[in-house]
Amino acid sequence: MPVCIIPAAGSSRRMGRPKALLPWRGSTVVETLTRTLLEGGVRHIWLVRHPEDTELRQFCAVRRRLTAVVNPRPTEGMLSSVLAGVEAWLGDEGPDLSPLLICPVDHPQLEPATVTKLLDRHAASPRHMIVPTHEGRRGHPLLIPPSLIGELQDLDPTRSLKQLLERYPEAVFELEVADAGVVGNLNTPEDYARALGRRPLSER
Repeated sequence: MPVCIIPAAGSSRRMGRPKALLPWRGSTVVETLTRTLLEGGVRHIWLVRHPEDTELRQFCAVRRRLTAVVNPRPTEGMLSSVLAGVEAWLGDEGPDLSPLLICPVDHPQLEPATVTKLLDRHAASPRHMIVPTHEGRRGHPLLIPPSLIGELQDLDPTRSLKQLLERYPEAVFELEVADAGVVGNLNTPEDYARALGRRPLSER
């Protein structure tokens, strides 16, 4: 059964405040994303947090199918959070034959049906990494097949996850979807305002 790692240990420097607990249409960004992933077919989620982020620890503590993991080196970048999540997952469950999805926390616009499509594509192409695209742009979540999960441990944690795609280009399958949420990350206050249908302050 598929699992997901959500890297959420970054500084959110451009946003100016932590992204995970930003309000989102009656909920929060992280609550919306985790619900989407679970509804789409994910069995369990490992959410990787900053060592000082007690709010995310509390968020996970009261929810089933959601485990908080600490990234002891959050300044090294998102891949270091992914690796911390993989270590916790395999440490809890041992070697696994489950596909792994990786989705940054700032994708609350993702649709459950898109997650299901990724999993269905994996069932048809079990040795491929599945990358969702929207209008030709690559997005998230990335699906990594069981056969390549061990390769994550050999990547440079200070660089991006693109290393894996570049190392095995023949194993990459791009899945075009209508869901703009796969590329709808929230990096700045302007991104956040536009995603909520508001006019950014900088444009008023």
